[in-house]
Parts: sequence; C-alpha cells; structure tokens
Amino acid sequence: MKKLFACTLMLLAASPSLAADANGYEPRYEFPVGSAPACQQTITVTDAWSAINWNADVICIAPGDHRSKGPLTLKSNGTATKKKWLRLAGSESTHPVKLQFSQMAVLARLIAFDVQHWIVDRLTFYPSGGTEAVHLGNCDYCVVNRVLIDGQDSNNSQLVRYKYSGSNHTEHSTLQNSVIRNTGKVAAKDVTCLNFGGTDNRIVNNEIYNCGGDGIVFNIGSRPFQTKVENNDFYQTRDYLIGCDGNPGTTCNCGEDGIDVKNNDTADPANTIEIIHNRFWGWRRTYAACSGTGSQGFAVNSGGDEAKRFVLVMNNIIASVSNGVSLVKNTDNWSIIGNLFYDVNHADETYSDAVRFAHSSNHQMYLNTVVDSRHGLWVEGDGENNGLRCNVFVNVQHITRPSPPVWGAGSTADYNAFYNTSPFRWGSSPDQSLVYERAGDAQASPYCYYRKLLTGPERVCIPNAVPTVNSPHYRGCDVNLGS
Repeated sequence: MKKLFACTLMLLAASPSLAADANGYEPRYEFPVGSAPACQQTITVTDAWSAINWNADVICIAPGDHRSKGPLTLKSNGTATKKKWLRLAGSESTHPVKLQFSQMAVLARLIAFDVQHWIVDRLTFYPSGGTEAVHLGNCDYCVVNRVLIDGQDSNNSQLVRYKYSGSNHTEHSTLQNSVIRNTGKVAAKDVTCLNFGGTDNRIVNNEIYNCGGDGIVFNIGSRPFQTKVENNDFYQTRDYLIGCDGNPGTTCNCGEDGIDVKNNDTADPANTIEIIHNRFWGWRRTYAACSGTGSQGFAVNSGGDEAKRFVLVMNNIIASVSNGVSLVKNTDNWSIIGNLFYDVNHADETYSDAVRFAHSSNHQMYLNTVVDSRHGLWVEGDGENNGLRCNVFVNVQHITRPSPPVWGAGSTADYNAFYNTSPFRWGSSPDQSLVYERAGDAQASPYCYYRKLLTGPERVCIPNAVPTVNSPHYRGCDVNLGS
C-alpha cells in the first residue's frame, strides 16, 4: 500500500467543482444551484396556495407558519436552461436549521407529481403524523436544497419519498444540503427518514438522523439504479438509543440501519449504486418495542429477498455501530473499498461484524481499515469468487466467525495486515499477510475529521488510523487496487 489505511488514500480525493467542506472534501454529485434569483411573487401567511401564479419562475414563501393551508402541490414546469424556484423569501443565505421559528417558512407538506426542473430552497417542513414532508412522483430534474425536515416525533411513515411505482419514477433528481430528522418511534413499525427509488437520483451533503426505521431504504421493487449517496451523516442520538432490556441506555436503538439496500436487480454494472464518503454512527440492534420489524444495527445493510447487485461502498467512516456492512441475501458484485471501521461493537457478542459475508459471491473487500472492534468479519456459506486484499485490522478481538471461515471456490484473502489481532487466510494463493503482536507496530497516528456538518460541526478522532512512513505496510499494496 502506498499508505497503510485505505481511508487516508481515498477519503480526501474529490472533484474540484464545488467548495470544500470542513473536512476539505469537495462533493462530486452536488447540484450547483448558484445564487437564488429575485422573487417574482411572494406568498404570505395570509395568502392561500391558490394565489400562486404558476407562470412565475421564482415563487417565494414569506416567513411564518403556513401549515394550516395543507399541502403545497407544485404545478407547471421549468426547463433544463431555466429552472423554476420555490424558496424562502429574503436574501439571507442562513440554513433554516440555524434560524429561529419566526424566520422560517414552515410548511406541512410538499407534493411534486409530474413536474420537471424545479429547485426548492431553504424551506422548513413540519409534517403531521402519517404523511411525508416531501413526496416526489415523476418529478424529474428536481433539486431539494437546504431544507429542514423535522418529523417532530409525530410517527411519520417516512419523511421523504421519491416514488418508484408504475410510471411515477422520479429520476435525475437531487436531495442535498438538508437536515432530515425525528420520524418518531412506533412499536413493530418502520418509520423511515428517506424512502427512495428511481434512476440516477442523488443524496448529497445531508444530515439524516433519529430515524425510527432506516436512514434510507431502497425498498422492494424500487429500482434505484445509479443512485449516488455521497457525503452524508447518518446517525442516531441518545433520544433514539435505549438499553436492550428496555431501560435507559445505548446498547439498542429505536431504529434499524443507516442505509438498507433491498433492491438493485440489475445485470448492468452501469447501474451501480454508489455509497461514498459518508459518516455513520449510533446504529444499534433494534428494540422492537419502539421501532420496526428488526435489524442488527448495520451502517449499510442488504435486506429483503430481492437481488441486490453492483453496489459500491467506498471511503466511508463507520464508527460506534453494532455492525458495519452486510453482504447477504442475494447480493453479488459489491465492492467494499477504502472504508474506515471503528468501534464496531455490541454488548451481545452474537452481533458485531465490521463486514458480513453470507451465501454471496463475486465481492471484493480491498484497502479497508478496522480498528478497536469486536469481529472483523463474519464469513459463512457457499459464496464464491470473493476477494479480501490489503485490509488492515488493529485491536480486533476476533477476526472471523465462524473460525475457521467457510467460503466457496475461488475466494482468496491476501496481503492483509493484523496488529494485535489473530490472522486468517484461505484460498489457494500464496499468503503475503503480515502479523504483529502489538497495535503500536502500526506506526500510526489518530485520524481526525468533522461530522454533523450542518448542525455542528463536531470533531472526532479515531486512533491508529493514519500511517507514518515507518509503517511496515506503508508500501505494501498497489494504490490502484480496486480502482
């Protein structure tokens, strides 16, 4: 490796097109909305939605509580060269999450069916129980930017829905720079923050937290081809954590997974889902008395029985979760590359795997780092042609379960490094892995980064995650591996 840990190789690589964030990262898939244009019509609290002139290109909503008017439904279309705008009135650019209530334009719900080329900017949504705050159906080339969506614990089935049934496939649309939070908690029911489907949609630079189900679910039949999930924070706060015995605590949570990929039934690698450069923490095993049908607290899960092919999980930081990434249930051709896993632990040792492989084939796990975690891997079943190369494990209590691992033909593990961790190997290739008794042999420093970029930021450091030139694996693997 040119560097010991993949995350230090890859987390800082980005596009030069937009401004860098607090971590120095420039997103690849953010839509550049530019400066907000001048209002052509301003709707006040006393104006009904029927007063909107849909021929106007820039419709502004004045600060105030507009919820009593019911849902606002977009009408008319913009074009590729001249998008329509629906935005908060005024020229100030402060994100609504930083505004006082009197400064916000607060709506109950936005519906966007069969419209195109809209930008929705700096609005606030407080939906009532059971309804989505933002519902897009066949809303193509639509951008939801810098909005605050707060379910206020009102037990919404989902806060955002990109519809994917029938002909209502929302495509080429973006949700970005927004805060989505607080669905509520319902026993034995999934109340999800984002329910996404459709082709070439993008979820970029958001904070998504306190979800009574999943942060994002790509549901059964959703066909989320080419979806990009980039540079988001997915987490649960103490308000959504609970002891697994039902008492106050942090061992379980009133939620499920950060991202649950239930569908990507495609044979074309051009339809790959990209989950890149996100931060996950706080996801724990489900406590059913306050949450959904149940999960084991994965950052990225492969739930459901439908096929889930071609998923790239790259350059993410996955910390303080019960489990990391799940490759089970009809998955194949997933690439787990350049991620940093830290403190993947659960009080019940039955749970807690950085990466879980079960009955699935054709995966690659390259250039990842696992630090201070319970289990490095869960490997079982008859999966074939899986490859683990150039990964680093530091202070991992148990590297695999079951031990020794059981895997099918064509699977190899090679060029991995183990510090204060028992090694593993399987397959027919020569084993070039190196084993060190002490974590200090890693010659590494903490890796520090910022999370909660919209509501914070909050600085966090992970030990033993940045190598020095004295590291034994400093030049152990080809930097282009997994490209």
